[in-house]
Amino acid sequence: MEKQLLIVTDAAASANSSTTREVVDLISECNKRGVVTHIYSARVAGDKGYEYASNGTYSWAPFYKSQSLLLRFVSENLLGVSLALKYIFLQKNKKNISTVLWITPSIFTIYLIIAIKKISKADVYLMLRDMFPYWLASVGRLHSTSCVYKFLVQFANYQMKLPKKIGVESEGAKKIFLKLYPEHIEKCEILFNWMDCASTSTSLDKSGQPIRFIYAGNLGFAQGYDLIFSLISKYANSSDVEFHFIGRGEGFSILAKLKSSLSCGNLYFYEQLPVEYIDNFISQFDIGLIFLKNDLNGSNIPGKSMGYLLNGLPVFGSVNPECDLSTIVRINNFGFIDVSGDEDSFLDAAEMMLNNFRNGKYSSKNIGESAKKLFSPSSALQQILNSRVPRKTGHF
Repeated sequence: MEKQLLIVTDAAASANSSTTREVVDLISECNKRGVVTHIYSARVAGDKGYEYASNGTYSWAPFYKSQSLLLRFVSENLLGVSLALKYIFLQKNKKNISTVLWITPSIFTIYLIIAIKKISKADVYLMLRDMFPYWLASVGRLHSTSCVYKFLVQFANYQMKLPKKIGVESEGAKKIFLKLYPEHIEKCEILFNWMDCASTSTSLDKSGQPIRFIYAGNLGFAQGYDLIFSLISKYANSSDVEFHFIGRGEGFSILAKLKSSLSCGNLYFYEQLPVEYIDNFISQFDIGLIFLKNDLNGSNIPGKSMGYLLNGLPVFGSVNPECDLSTIVRINNFGFIDVSGDEDSFLDAAEMMLNNFRNGKYSSKNIGESAKKLFSPSSALQQILNSRVPRKTGHF
């Protein structure tokens, strides 16, 4: 019997998020291997769905990715219930599905997973990308003593009982997981993020040209703003440096105000692009920007980092000390990631990064090839379909 994979995600196909990109690339890999894919996800206005999936089931998501926690809570609950009902009443050949890939951060697709567990014998693989709701407390969005928080903790505890395997994205994330859920130590393993890309090798000879930073992706409260503002402010109107931002999130409107207040002529914003065009866009730039708030407790590796690296761009930015990205970048000569959270140290690092770039320290070809080995969709699919075979860890 042919292998069938059911993918559950709240990421709409048109969202252009890192999760969307991973789903698209995983479906592409499934098609190469003859694996039938069923996708259950959100749908928003103008969304055509994941067109290359074998089968697609979608539900309308009101208040999609709203900045309001209340509206997002309502939206994700409605989505989860709707998808569960569609699975129960509309999904054909339920027993033929062998594996379910359950992608977080949304926890409320749990209703669909419960339905699948009741009806099908499929193994569930949980791709855990945020330690919900703990990260909400770490960024100050929920108080750890509130009733809502305690309720969500119980919800998360039940979530961990459902999958056969739980994949976290780094060693640091695994340590945090085992502190929170020591009873599930046998389930937890590292599942690296993945992305398929042509690994465009761009010329890094920028003599006489401005060095162009690119930020591609969501810019919200988890990224923080202080160091981003400091970096832009230091080089405001510099003829040697440009800043380019493409994506979504409340941070874009805040940056627009900063641009106006500084009369900043080297700060640019772009509309979101369809996922199939984003590689060509990113490859035009020089250095990829990555930011996470320094006081975060998690160790998630931003998906945007793969997009930069696979297109041959070195990366620069700031993350929390627990994030393994800084180690990956250092070991592989992918750029520099600061973990101090100190403004002066960060700005000194920015100057060092620019000097290293101008002096030819980074090889676009080497960056692209090394990243391709680390973030392979083929290896990820093998691990998901056969959870007893862990992936090699690469150059860590």
